[in-house]
Amino acid sequence: MLKNYSIHKYLFSFYNMFMQKKMNVSESYKQRIAVLEAEVKKYKRLMREDELTKILNRRGFLHETEKLFREIQGARATRERRKHGIVLEDLCVLLFDIDHFKKLNDIYGHEMGDAALKFFAFLVRHRLRASDVFARWGGEEFVVALPFTRRHDAAALAEEIRTFIEERGLKYRNRIIHITVSIGVAAYRNDAALHDLIRRADAAMYQAKQHGRNQVRVAE
Repeated sequence: MLKNYSIHKYLFSFYNMFMQKKMNVSESYKQRIAVLEAEVKKYKRLMREDELTKILNRRGFLHETEKLFREIQGARATRERRKHGIVLEDLCVLLFDIDHFKKLNDIYGHEMGDAALKFFAFLVRHRLRASDVFARWGGEEFVVALPFTRRHDAAALAEEIRTFIEERGLKYRNRIIHITVSIGVAAYRNDAALHDLIRRADAAMYQAKQHGRNQVRVAE
């Protein structure tokens, strides 16, 4: 009887030890999975986010704005908008180019150039709505998609941002450096593709640059 009791006790101890190891392995496995999932989320974010300014990059902008473009072309509205009877009928794009950016880099160095890009992104982001899509298009160019916004309202916002940027000074190494921006505005007008709308905003922006910079031009 005592012998059987000892065997049962041994088996019970062995079982507990086995289960404990299994739990440890399971916990370790869960932790590794959690780390991997966090890394995947991080890289997905980096694929769509500009590392310097912490706003969307070109890929992220196109991904988000393509949804708006399909919606305005007559595709199904989002569930939330259908619920409230909201229909997207207007969409505008603003394209920005920081004036004389290369000259800023040449005079003050690339560190100052990076500071100017972050400063610009910070100022513009705080003039936009939560529904607007703001991104760094590339280099010193930035872009905004404005849903539910008509052309004259988009032009007014562009002028407001231009003035706001011009009046603010960037403090850099005991200097106050002022930057200006040229802005092109385009409103959706049955464009066949999102790139057509962006291309018209880009053309308007280059008109602003060719006519003296630090101004807003609106595409017809």
